[in-house]
Amino acid sequence: MVDSKTISIEDKLPQAWRQQRRYYHLRGASRFLIWLVVMIVLDFLIDWGILFQIRLTTNLGLLLLGINVVVLGWVLWHEWLRNLKPYDPLLVALEVEAKHPELSSLLVSYTQLTGPDETQPDVSAELIEAMRHEAVVQTHKLDFREIVDFGQLRSLLLVAGLVLAFFSAASFFNQEHLRTLVQRLAGIDVTYPTRTQIIDVSGDLTVRLGDPEPTVIVARASGVIPDGGRIFTRPADGEGKWTTLPLKKNDHQPAFGREFKEIVKDLVYYVRIGDAQSEEYRIHVVPAPRIVATKVDLSYPSYLEKAAGQVDQLNLEVPDGTTIHWHLTCDTAIKRLLVKTDRPIANEAADPDKTQETGEPKEVKYETIEAKIDATGKNVTFTLLADRGFKYTFRWTEQASGKDFEYNDVQHSVRVIADTVPEVQLIHPASGPVATVNKTVTLEARANDDHGLGKAWLVYSLDGSVETRVPIHDFKGVRSDTFSYHWELKKSIKDLQPNVQIMYAVEVVDRNPAAQRHIRRSATRQFTVVEDARYDQWARGQLVAQFDEVTRVKESEKLSSRQVKQLKEQETVTP
Repeated sequence: MVDSKTISIEDKLPQAWRQQRRYYHLRGASRFLIWLVVMIVLDFLIDWGILFQIRLTTNLGLLLLGINVVVLGWVLWHEWLRNLKPYDPLLVALEVEAKHPELSSLLVSYTQLTGPDETQPDVSAELIEAMRHEAVVQTHKLDFREIVDFGQLRSLLLVAGLVLAFFSAASFFNQEHLRTLVQRLAGIDVTYPTRTQIIDVSGDLTVRLGDPEPTVIVARASGVIPDGGRIFTRPADGEGKWTTLPLKKNDHQPAFGREFKEIVKDLVYYVRIGDAQSEEYRIHVVPAPRIVATKVDLSYPSYLEKAAGQVDQLNLEVPDGTTIHWHLTCDTAIKRLLVKTDRPIANEAADPDKTQETGEPKEVKYETIEAKIDATGKNVTFTLLADRGFKYTFRWTEQASGKDFEYNDVQHSVRVIADTVPEVQLIHPASGPVATVNKTVTLEARANDDHGLGKAWLVYSLDGSVETRVPIHDFKGVRSDTFSYHWELKKSIKDLQPNVQIMYAVEVVDRNPAAQRHIRRSATRQFTVVEDARYDQWARGQLVAQFDEVTRVKESEKLSSRQVKQLKEQETVTP
């Protein structure tokens, strides 16, 4: 080693500058190391202790890395690089003289004055030489490197060593965590290792709205198995806070479960078991298809002579015999639509009490039809004949989820306005117990119907024999009419003889195609065919009876008149 006392000032000054740089390098590196470890620890606490625990979906590793770069860049400059100045003998000499004030600027003058030159024409060369010699003599025993005191770094180096040792030990025992942190800072979406591992979760689920069966979430774990877990849920639309519910541990295997009943809206969920947390999953609730547009075409029976109608309601009131054609538009595509009515199928349940051979009541089957669905799956059509009132409902099979969920709809009704049987009244003759063969009976009848009358018949029988029907009037569709008919017995009934009893009535029918069910008969009248002499006797008796009745009425009127006069006379007498 060269003795510093034999080294010239020109060599001592660079040595002091290099020693000073070593000092700044060591101090800067130690401080940078401490800051680096602190930032890594902070990154870990933020990323693992906060971001990873709340399972923030957005990877903020690059943001943390950017903050680290800014902070460590500032430390690198402020604590290290800005102190590494280029070699300047004057600055070094000033620092040496600050350490040795007895030099009295002798070393500074030495570095500044090397001899006369153009800028110093009046300076004596002998004086400069004497000054430089004196500087050499005064600094001969000095070690310029003493301007740097490495002892000042003792505490800093101790702290840096302890920090480095702590970080090395922690990194050795948590290599996986450190590796994960580095990957996450690099923007790679990885998760930290945990003592408990979630190996299986029910995952994304699709359930039916209003499903009576509960939705079960199951999570299976390995590693350190705790006594319970938690499930966190919130609405999938993000409008709401996380709700925490316990998970029940299975007694026979490392699994945890939770039942949810009647989920009505989409949910997002994740589970936490021990120190492990799953990814977020979604429970998608499939609602029943909704009818967004309704068009119902009504085709009335032709005999009503009524133009076709159209309504937009599902609860209907229509005339008997109307053909109803439904056009429905749904909000989502459907795979199938069954229209179920409460009308028993013909010949299947005509007698609901009828039993099978086993003695059990026979099952009643009701009319069910399958609607037609277009290519879009949203437009549905079906047709029913309203020949009687009925209730109906829909059974939807949706197709959007791919699970063919089925839904029962509310009940609707079709009320049928029955085509009533026409009414008929036989006005004349009111009575007539006897008649001759040559009798012409004048019939007068009144009829009405809610939708229009068809025809009228005279129905008669002789002595209770088979009835004979004779058409007597065509109403031509009018709803109300009074008509008359002259019934000539001799022409109508061949070989008519006296002592025959004739019973007769008037029948009318409306225009309903089911004519046999829409016939109404008037009250039945009867008379007996007699000889002319007996008829004359009966006629004279009728005249006598009428004369006696007229006489009785006149006498009654006279009596009433006398009583009225007496009452008036009594009222004029003053009491």
